[in-house]
Amino acid sequence: MTLDIGPEGREPLATTGDVTGLVKTERSTDSNVDPSCTGLITIKLTPAAAKRLHDYADAHPDKPIIVNFNGEIKAAAKLDAAHPEQVSFDITQLRLSMFKVEEKYAATIAAIENNKP
Repeated sequence: MTLDIGPEGREPLATTGDVTGLVKTERSTDSNVDPSCTGLITIKLTPAAAKRLHDYADAHPDKPIIVNFNGEIKAAAKLDAAHPEQVSFDITQLRLSMFKVEEKYAATIAAIENNKP
């Protein structure tokens, strides 16, 4: 599992080792489409990694910070001033069932939190 967060095309400002846990997975379903998942995954980073992201965002407000999760999700990172160590990213584009999102992504991040491979 790899997770890189930073400006696209440059060295990441945060990586898998900076993740300290899964905060939440927000999901909703649209029964008119199929049992697909929409929403956000929110992770918590080390204070140092969070500071690097916020410092970059403050210095470059016109440049997005991108989350690259396993090379499968590439989405803009959402930083929250009220929770500076948290980063959210959109999982809507995956169009996976809630079970698959839990199995493939949320469970993987939770395993990082528990220091499991």
